Amino acid sequence: DVRPQRGAGSPGGGETKSQSLLDAAAVIDGGAPRSPAGRGDRSSESGSEKEGNTLEAGAISRERNRIHARQSRLRRKRLMSSLQEEMEQLEAERARLREQVVQRHGLTHDRLPS
Repeated sequence: DVRPQRGAGSPGGGETKSQSLLDAAAVIDGGAPRSPAGRGDRSSESGSEKEGNTLEAGAISRERNRIHARQSRLRRKRLMSSLQEEMEQLEAERARLREQVVQRHGLTHDRLPS
């Protein structure tokens, strides 16, 4: 729904949901919200303006999806890095413990279970 709504950004309203979403997307993406210049009240829309709003809504949806996909990739990258680091620590601990078993019990490495 991209009908005009009264927004906090300007006295008397005139800010649409789509403009608010673009501002939110810009802030999420690390930028600043768009300036309020050019935001007029579109309460009397013609057919071509409604079509433009539909196209704008699609563009907003794609931009929001791009932002979420980027965030998801970054989360996955951090998780994989964390898991890799944990795996390396566990492998080092396993090697240390195996060495302790060899030293304390006089076993050879080839007699230990893998």
